[in-house]
Amino acid sequence: VIAAWDGYAHVSTSIMCRDMEYYVDIDGIPYDPEKAKGMFEELGVVGTSVNLITSDAAHRVKMAENFQAQMAKYGITVNVEFMQQAALIERLSAPNNAEEMFVLSWTPGKNADYMFRNPIHSKGGRSFYSNINDPEIDALIDKAAAELDKTKRAELYEELQIRLTTEVINWIPVAQATLTMGAHKDVNGILLHPALVHQFRTVERIIE
Repeated sequence: VIAAWDGYAHVSTSIMCRDMEYYVDIDGIPYDPEKAKGMFEELGVVGTSVNLITSDAAHRVKMAENFQAQMAKYGITVNVEFMQQAALIERLSAPNNAEEMFVLSWTPGKNADYMFRNPIHSKGGRSFYSNINDPEIDALIDKAAAELDKTKRAELYEELQIRLTTEVINWIPVAQATLTMGAHKDVNGILLHPALVHQFRTVERIIE
């Protein structure tokens, strides 16, 4: 967070935006280098290599290089390929894409169903880059979307967040950027939206 975002971000344990309804502050996967080392040795991947693609955005470059350096400590080579955002999306959108790893961001919509369905559901939308095909996860997403009781719906979304982050792990959340905007000291009423749909109708500047 400090290296990639200069401190303007929060460590994330859920794929949901913390400002969205039904977000749960779960524990996620703990940072345990020794356990990771043991798992790599047990899996027999020490000495192997993996390919990672991402855009040339400054924070993603820093993330990829940091990950590359960390994996090198375990004897795993990470080959990183940087490209423009449009090229990255084109690669990930290709039919049956076989990219091993990638760094990408996901900007949520206005509701939880969009947050999960588009990138996670096997019959999701155009942002289905994770290539996950899990009938149980699909069923949970559908059930949560159809549930009218808010308490029960919240429980379903909590289960989704926990399972995706600690069991299925097709997506490792890293951080959520802190929204910032520069403004004149006399400007008030700016409303920053987690989905970047910022509102300026209430903005005013006091002129004396």
